[in-house]
Amino acid sequence: FIGHPLFNAPVDTTALARLVGAWPRGSPSVALMPGSRPGEIERCWPLLIDAYKRLRLDFPQAMGVVPVVHELVQDQLHRIANELGGWPENVYVVSGNTDAAIAWCDFALVASGTVTLQVARQIKPMVTFYPASPALRVPYGLFGRWVFKTAYFTLPNLIANRAVVPELAPHFGDGHALTVGAYRLMRQPGYADAQRAGLREIIGKFDGKACGPLAAASSEQVVGLRWSPAPGGWLGRGTIAQETSADNDPPVRAGPLGRGTAHGRGCRGCHLPNRQRLAGPGPRPLDIHRRALEARR
Repeated sequence: FIGHPLFNAPVDTTALARLVGAWPRGSPSVALMPGSRPGEIERCWPLLIDAYKRLRLDFPQAMGVVPVVHELVQDQLHRIANELGGWPENVYVVSGNTDAAIAWCDFALVASGTVTLQVARQIKPMVTFYPASPALRVPYGLFGRWVFKTAYFTLPNLIANRAVVPELAPHFGDGHALTVGAYRLMRQPGYADAQRAGLREIIGKFDGKACGPLAAASSEQVVGLRWSPAPGGWLGRGTIAQETSADNDPPVRAGPLGRGTAHGRGCRGCHLPNRQRLAGPGPRPLDIHRRALEARR
């Protein structure tokens, strides 16, 4: 686990609070997040409109904010809303400031994707979903358990390896289930607090994780430029060399391509005699390995 670029820098909660302090608030205030790609918006925005309208039947003071990546998306949102009977009341669009919309809301209805981590980063309760074609309902019911091996689809749940946030994925229905999830966040005692506690646990996994250097180090391990002393050997597979040369060369594992590809001498993982493995013109594999490590220093 190497983290995520979203967590390379902390959220400036003070600046966000100052920004959204002037925004009008609803009861509840809901972030409606249909995704960023045009195809996602076409599928997800109608469900969010339906869920929000159902919510306002019992909570007429509700207010919604839709964060978008750029202003051109607003045209698509308005076109879809007009096709469904008009723009929903008390819903506003915010361009280019998703973090502010998250800071403003009481909870979010979120299309499953990277944005769920943005919501989790601010410890805001959410209901996640991802729509699928109704035509796939029966095939998924018959074969889905064999095709999809993962127990979860939403990033926070995948990281926690348990159901921290409700996920409707794949979702074949209308907005009713989303509204039910919102009602639980507002009315079920302890439900929202339990989700916040789970989100704090998830966010804690990112502490001290600078994903750029960790991703580079993992890539170097994959191509054989970095030796990992982790239990189980190199990336948890195979064996680490049990012998070193007389001149105290560092131990290294047999290479990722199998036998005879290690950077080193006397390596039991290669199952080849030293002379055979080191024979031939050009630099020795261990010299290549050493130069790569020196270049990193």
